[in-house]
Amino acid sequence: MGVHRLEGGFTLIELLVAMTIIGIMAATAVLSLALVAEDRLVRQESSRLVRVMTLVSDAAVFSLRPMALQPQRQAYRVVERNNGEWQLPVSGTTLFDEHRLHPSVRLSLADGNGGWNDGPMPAIAFLPEGTADPTLIRLLDADTGRHAMLSVAATGEIAVSFEQVGGREL
Repeated sequence: MGVHRLEGGFTLIELLVAMTIIGIMAATAVLSLALVAEDRLVRQESSRLVRVMTLVSDAAVFSLRPMALQPQRQAYRVVERNNGEWQLPVSGTTLFDEHRLHPSVRLSLADGNGGWNDGPMPAIAFLPEGTADPTLIRLLDADTGRHAMLSVAATGEIAVSFEQVGGREL
């Protein structure tokens, strides 16, 4: 009589290879989730800022009055043009109240010389014709190095891109 071998199971090598593949896939998923969590603050703040600027643009068109976003390093608010001056709108809504950014997020505007203006910043105007002041806005998370670039075109269109300091797109 010879040795009888069962042919229905997996070998130890096959099981180890399968477990290694599953481990690599799990590690990749965990690392991907960590990158998403780091990027969350910048994505939330930039998404809110885009929504506010879209609302400001629409409000300027519908009210036939120039409106603007008045940025600061840690906040922004909406103002409207009255008697030649930018003033807080009398809208009766909280949509245009000042918004304070997360403490680690900083807002800055391109200064036109390849740098960023962190000091007093000009208002970004949205006009009744549907046009806007062309502007490049950066929201930087100082803790993670992630940032969002918001580009406002003269046509009023807003584009967003996400990057990490060092130029890698997210």
